[in-house]
Amino acid sequence: MIYDFTQIFAKQIRAIGQPGDVAIGMSTSGVSPNVLRGLETAKKMGLVTVGFTGRDGASDCDAVDHCLNVSSNSVPRIQEVHITLGHVICELLIIGSSKNRTLVSLRHR
Repeated sequence: MIYDFTQIFAKQIRAIGQPGDVAIGMSTSGVSPNVLRGLETAKKMGLVTVGFTGRDGASDCDAVDHCLNVSSNSVPRIQEVHITLGHVICELLIIGSSKNRTLVSLRHR
């Protein structure tokens, strides 16, 4: 089988993804083929999918269970918000695990 760059994340998901895992895809444009394919693969495998997108959200929002869209055309602003969201999620997971409770619950639509 030949893989091109559009398969890079899908291949990783197939290798290590497990049903119930959370797959997060980030795309400032919302239409990155490699990110979309990874999220589509994750969803087919039973992973919870979260998309961090920019601009109008485009295709990524349609392909995921949960979409966090930064409604801006400024790539630096979109990236700043994406990285901040990543830090917030990590902090919530750390707080939740230290107190042995769930602070964030992601459910399928």
